[in-house]
Amino acid sequence: MKTVLLSTIIVAGLSVTSFAAAQIDTNGDGILTLDEVNAAFPEIKAEEFSAMDVNADGVLDNGEVAAAQDAGLMPKT
Repeated sequence: MKTVLLSTIIVAGLSVTSFAAAQIDTNGDGILTLDEVNAAFPEIKAEEFSAMDVNADGVLDNGEVAAAQDAGLMPKT
């Protein structure tokens, strides 16, 4: 029962992040570029984006967006 509840909570949390990121993801590819982030949040500069891009691949995936939002680096939409 605890496993089911925990799984439900995790999936619900990822769904919220995915929805928020999807609103910013203008080309719908499932990741956020600096240009997409800047269009939604002009105050986020390249240095802050790089700090959010934990794996340094040049884009933000859902996990990185969630971590950035939890750390207060990116507003929750």
